[in-house]
Amino acid sequence: MGFWIGGEFMAFIVGALLGAQQFGASGIAIFMAIAGAVVSYLVANALPPVTGPAPSVPPA
Repeated sequence: MGFWIGGEFMAFIVGALLGAQQFGASGIAIFMAIAGAVVSYLVANALPPVTGPAPSVPPA
């Protein structure tokens, strides 16, 4: 989620500094938010599955 929000804010600031009008800065921010969400998904998808001890179930 940090990639998404951070990318959106940084892109909005960069777009504003580059002189983009309100719509242009917002468009850049939305594009970077999507890119950040994709990067977050790819990072999470690349992680190995979590394995732990099998849950112990008492005999009935």
